[in-house]
Amino acid sequence: MDFKGFAWSLPAALLGGVVLAGTAVPPPSEPAASVAAAPAEVAPAEVAPGPPAPAAHKVLILPPAFTEFQNAVAGLEAIPDWTDAARTNLGDAARDTLQTTGGLEPAALPNLTPEELAILHDHIALAQLIVAAGVQYGSGEWHKHRADFDRSFGDGLRFLHERTGADYALLIDGSQVRQSGGRVAMKWLGTLAAAAAGILIVPMGGGGEFLNVCLLDLTHGTVVWFNSSRTVDVLASSGADMRNPAATQMAMKKLFASYPIIPALVD
Repeated sequence: MDFKGFAWSLPAALLGGVVLAGTAVPPPSEPAASVAAAPAEVAPAEVAPGPPAPAAHKVLILPPAFTEFQNAVAGLEAIPDWTDAARTNLGDAARDTLQTTGGLEPAALPNLTPEELAILHDHIALAQLIVAAGVQYGSGEWHKHRADFDRSFGDGLRFLHERTGADYALLIDGSQVRQSGGRVAMKWLGTLAAAAAGILIVPMGGGGEFLNVCLLDLTHGTVVWFNSSRTVDVLASSGADMRNPAATQMAMKKLFASYPIIPALVD
């Protein structure tokens, strides 16, 4: 078959279609970009950091100087087992309370040489005298002298600050007197016998407790804060039983509730 004149015999329109099919057709033009460009995202303004939170004061917890006594028929005697339990509870309560008191961080007392222990004991005795005097300013005629109250004990404990970095040391001291059953019974019998004879007798002595807590400033050598609780019961013992952990926790939290205010020195 002769194909030579076949292509020329096809309709012109069909040939045009073949040519178009093999030709790349440009895509439709993109719409013109808007003249007004979209606003650029504004970076958030940098907030200047606030002042850093003040560092907590590191507090060394000194061994509690607390003694439990029994007021028995034979007289007043210290009870070692009661005393050990009370001191353990007071130490635990002090650590727990400091952790929940703003700006204070408990720390353990380092090992001390005999010479350092002697220095510490001397300053503890002086701090006890300062707190005992300060408690008296809470009321009465003593209160007017609080402005002249000297709470300094010297710089002898600065070595604790230099060795540990601690700012304060926490001192706990006091005692508790609990009456035996025989002692209470004798007081009741004496009171009842006197009442039968028409005589009014108010028994003296009895039980009770006192508890002092204070913070010693190791750098400046002053009692920077203190508080105290006292209870007296002429026929039995009263106040928180320091042999009971829960009662000791409550007593310690109550004493620290006023920190950093010193109740005895406030109008």
